[in-house]
Amino acid sequence: MNNSMQEKIITTEANKVVVLSAPASGKTATVVNRIKYLLNSGENPKEIVAITFTNNAASEMLERLGNPENLFIGTVHSYCNYLLLKAGINTRKVLDANDFDKLFEIIKKHSDAIDHIKYLIVDEAQDSDESQFEFFLNVLKPENWMLIGDLRQSIYGFNGACPEKLIELSKREDVTTYKMNTNYRNGRKILDYARSIIYPLGSDYYDESIPARQVNGKVVRECLPISEIPFLIRDYGVKNYKDWFILCRSNLQVEQICYALEEEGIPYDTFKQADLDYKELKKRNQDNTVKVLTAHSAKGLEAKNVIVYGITPWSDEERRLAYVAATRAENLLIWITAPRRKRKKRKTQSVSNWE
Repeated sequence: MNNSMQEKIITTEANKVVVLSAPASGKTATVVNRIKYLLNSGENPKEIVAITFTNNAASEMLERLGNPENLFIGTVHSYCNYLLLKAGINTRKVLDANDFDKLFEIIKKHSDAIDHIKYLIVDEAQDSDESQFEFFLNVLKPENWMLIGDLRQSIYGFNGACPEKLIELSKREDVTTYKMNTNYRNGRKILDYARSIIYPLGSDYYDESIPARQVNGKVVRECLPISEIPFLIRDYGVKNYKDWFILCRSNLQVEQICYALEEEGIPYDTFKQADLDYKELKKRNQDNTVKVLTAHSAKGLEAKNVIVYGITPWSDEERRLAYVAATRAENLLIWITAPRRKRKKRKTQSVSNWE
C-alpha cells in the first residue's frame, strides 16, 4: 500500500522532479507504480524511459511490471548502446561498451538516434556523474524528468559520482522536490546509530527518516579479530544462517571471513550483485547461508542481523559507505573493529658495535 507521499510522487504532474529518499522507503515500488500510473493513463510506452544503476534492478522492475513491450528500463550504458545500435553503430567494435564518456561523445555526434522521451525516470541518481546528468537533462531533453536517490548512499565517488548535483537540482525554484522519509526496515536504535555516522556531513545529508517499525533494534560494538566472528554468530543462538549478513570494506576481508566460517563449519555464500540477475539474486538470498559481502555489494539488500567489519568512517565517502552498511540491518547491528596489533620494538645496535 502506498503512503500519502508515495501517492503524490506517483501521480505528480510536475515536469521536473527530484525525490530524496530514505533507506527502505519503498523507492523501487514507487518507481514501478509511477510507470504503471503513466501506462494506465494511456501514455505511450515508447516515450517512457527508466534508468537504473544495475541490470538486476532493471530486471526486478520489468518483472514487477509484467515485462511490457516497447518500454525501456536499464542502465545508462545499456540505453546508450541501444540508441547507437539503432543508428547502425556497433559499439563493441569501437570501444568498451561500459565506458560512458566515450559512448556519450559518440551519441552527441549522432543526435538523430535519440528518441523522443516524454517521461524520463532515473533511479539511484545520487551515483550519476556530471556527464551523466548532462546526458539525462540536456542531451536526451525529456519533456518530464524525475530523479530519485538517497544522498547518504552515494558510495561511488571513485567513479565520479556527484551527489552535489542532485542537491543543487533539488534546490532549484523550477524543480518540485519530494522527500520519502518513512523507513520500513531499521529498528530505532539502528537508525539512530546510522544517523550518528552521517551527521558530520552537514544539513544536506541529515537523515530525517521516521521508522515505521515499532522495534527498537540493538546495536553492539565489538573489538575482535576475524577468527572470532564464527563464534560470535553462534553465541547469538543462530537457527537460520540466512538471517545474517557480514559486510566488509574489501574483497580481501571477504576472503578471510569466508575462510574463518569454513573452518568452523558455518555455511556461507559470497557474490557481487552485478554478476547476478534478479532471479538468481533472490534465490541465493533465500538459501540458508551467511552472506559475506563488501558493503558496496550489499546496497539494496537487507537482513535481520548484520555484522560490519573493517569499515572506518574517516572520510565523507567512507561515512556514506558506513551508513549503507548500518542501514542493511533490521533488528541487530554488530559493529566490529579489528584489535590493534602491538608493534614490536626494534632492536638497534649501538654505534660502537658497527664495524
